[in-house]
Formats: sequence, structure tokens, C-alpha cells
Amino acid sequence: MNPIQPAAPPITFLIADDEADVRSLLRDALAGCADRILEAADGVEALRLWERHAPDLVVTDLRMPNLDGLALIERILAQSPLTPIVMVTGQGDIRSAVEAMKRGVADYLTKPVDLAGLEARVRMIVQTRVLPRRAIFNAQFLEAGEGRVLVTASPRMRPVLETVAMMRGMRSSVFIQGESGTGKEIVARAIHHAGGPKRPFVAFNCAGVPEGVLEGQLFGHVKGAFTGALSDAPGLFRAASGGTLFLDELTEMPIHLQAKLLRVVQEREVLPVGGTAPIKVDVRLITATNRPIDKALAEGRLREDLFYRLAVVPILLPPLRERPEDIPLLTAFFSAGVAKQCGRAEKIFTPEALSRLASFSWPGNVRELQNLVERLYASCPEDRIDVRHLPQPMHPAPAAPAPAGPLPTWEETERRMIEQALQAADGNRSEAARLLRIERQRLLRKIKKYGLGKGENEE
Repeated sequence: MNPIQPAAPPITFLIADDEADVRSLLRDALAGCADRILEAADGVEALRLWERHAPDLVVTDLRMPNLDGLALIERILAQSPLTPIVMVTGQGDIRSAVEAMKRGVADYLTKPVDLAGLEARVRMIVQTRVLPRRAIFNAQFLEAGEGRVLVTASPRMRPVLETVAMMRGMRSSVFIQGESGTGKEIVARAIHHAGGPKRPFVAFNCAGVPEGVLEGQLFGHVKGAFTGALSDAPGLFRAASGGTLFLDELTEMPIHLQAKLLRVVQEREVLPVGGTAPIKVDVRLITATNRPIDKALAEGRLREDLFYRLAVVPILLPPLRERPEDIPLLTAFFSAGVAKQCGRAEKIFTPEALSRLASFSWPGNVRELQNLVERLYASCPEDRIDVRHLPQPMHPAPAAPAPAGPLPTWEETERRMIEQALQAADGNRSEAARLLRIERQRLLRKIKKYGLGKGENEE
């Protein structure tokens, strides 16, 4: 399937007030904040325009004929709880305005309206709520089934989206490499979804499974194959028959089981534990690891012959720190999702907070960002998320105090390092050279240079 790329409509405001001169003043004050401004003289007309045009922001008077402001607000927020609404009210209606704020209204102003203040507040709402949500229109979406969506606006993700789009109708094996939390499973699900969501998709993480259990889970077992095997078990390959089996953290699988997996890939058949007759399987295999491939191969964590069998279509997922333009987008995406899920007003992330999020290294990648957004909804009672609400690791460390005296010279620093290495190695020079990651002969020259050669063990 091709990524969905909707075109962004113009930024649209709706102004609802029964006084024409007030509407004119509000329209002129907000003309620089929107591409298009709609006007309504009462609540019924405002609701009709809202349903037809879905404006990005609504400014409404409290008292209007036919349908008053509170009723209009209730109707809009019932259908779209994330739509920002600014209410204009008289001095005697403050209690109603407070009640409206509790129901999800973004802000309220009292008459006579301070037009400069209105423009400033609306600009802030546009910057912190409208634009982050509309950034989704400039993003690419990849459906992964069961409500899962991969969303990105980063050029670094374009090869991933293009590869997934080209996989439609193909059953080739795919190998995904990416750090933990980058979305390997959602990419695997998107590939599977493109080929027909009605087929089975089975996901399994190879890490942390006891070796004696893993083989039976993958290939199945027959009754009596081991203590506790009271009946036959089909295993994951047969459970995913006709569909996709996703094996995450493949490099955590023992090497001898990788050899058996290689045979399954080659022969398209599994031999259950304790069985004597192989069983044919029809499964598209998608595998993944969070380790660099070259390192996994060099360390013997991954069989080279298995890798080349599985990596018919390789996919590299970049970490979140390499696509900072996705961070405000994903923050808005996750925030809207949490607000909708819990039926609450969407929290606003200030520009300063978004800037701090964009500069963070995100060792846990997209999953860490999603968890943070959910945690802020649970822990922060305020509607605006500012820098002070972010966890401590996202606050810059205080500047280091200036050294009390002159800095040591390079020779002094080098001598101290050699002394520490010799001490850690109990005087063994070969071991000290290994700790320092230098050749032994070079270490011996340094020892002689600094007069450190007494009392050390030669080996």
C-alpha cells in the first residue's frame, strides 16, 4: 500500500456572535492568524458552518439566539474534543465561563474584548495546538492494522516507507535493524497489512526465553517429547501458516537454534521437538534486531548464512535523535491519542517544551516519547506542558565549576593513567597495556620515560 499524504487545507477560524460590529472587530483582529475566517450570527448557523468546514479554532460569544454559546460548545466538543475554542463573555457570566473551561474550552475573554490580548492568545493557541496537529497533514502515514499507524515527516524515513510500499503482493523475507523503540514491530505489521490483514500475524521476541523452551515454541512439539508435554503443540511457524511470523531480537537466539531456523527457511518445513516427520509450512518470515549487523556477525551472535537468507529485503530504521523534525509531530500525535482515549482536553506543549524535546537524545526512541506523553497526562494537572514539567534528564546540566588551579599537563595526565592501569593489573604490564588499549612495547617505553619500572610483574 502507498503511504497516505493528505493535502493540508487552509487554516480556518469560525467567529460566532450575534452582533455584526463585534464580529467585524474580531475578524480584523484575527485576520493575520488564519487563512480564512467564517462568521455566524447565532449558534445554529455556527454549528452548521462548523459541521461543513471543520474549522481549526472557534471564537464564540456566550449569549446568542437560537443556540447559546454553552450549547454550541457542548455540541462541538462532543464531536471533536480537541478543537480549541475561545469564549467571549460579559462580566456577569464569569461563572459560566469557568464552567466552560472545565468542559474543555481553551480560553475565555470578557467584554469589552482586549483585541491585542485576543490576538496574542489566539496566536499562542495556533502555535501550540493548531500547528502541531496540522503538521500531521504534512506527514506520511503507514497503516499497520488494528488501529496502529506509523507517522513521520522525516526524509530519513522515506526509504522505509518506499520499501514497505513496494512489498505489496510480495512474500519475500525481511530483516529490520533498528534500536529498541524505533518501531520495528509496527513496520513488520505494516508490511503484513499491505499483503492482506485477514492473514495471521504472529509476533515473538526471542530475548529472555529459556533455550529449552524456545525450540518448542518455534517449531512445536509432540506429546511426550519432554516432561510436561501432555499434548501436541503446533508451534509459532504453524500458528502463522499462510501469514507472517515476526521474530524480534533474533540475535538473542542461540546459534544452534539459528541453524535449525536456517533449515526451516531453506526447506519450508519444521520438525517438532520429539517428532520424526517434518511438516510443511507456508510462512513469510520478518526478523529484526536492535544490534548493529556487522557487530552481531563479528561477535558470532548471528549466523552469516542465516542473515543472507533472511535479509532478502533489508530495512534500517533510523533512531529518533536522527529525525528531530518528527518529535513535535509525534508529540502532537500521541497527545491527541491520549486525550481522545481518556476523554480529556488535549494538553498544550509550549514552544520551549517542544524545543527541549527536540534536543533530547531519546535513548528509548519513539517508545520513550510516547511513554513520556502518557506520563505527563497522568502526572501534570495543568493544561499547558512547559519545560518545568519535563523529567530531570531533559534539563541541561549546570555548568561545571571552574578548576581551582591550573589544569594538569598531558604528561602528568598520561603518567597518572599508566599508574592506574598498572595498579589495576597488579603490576602486569601486558594486562595494563590491554586496559590502556596500546601495544605492550609502547607501554614499556612510557614506563621507562616516567620512571615507573620498579617492582612491576613482567607478565
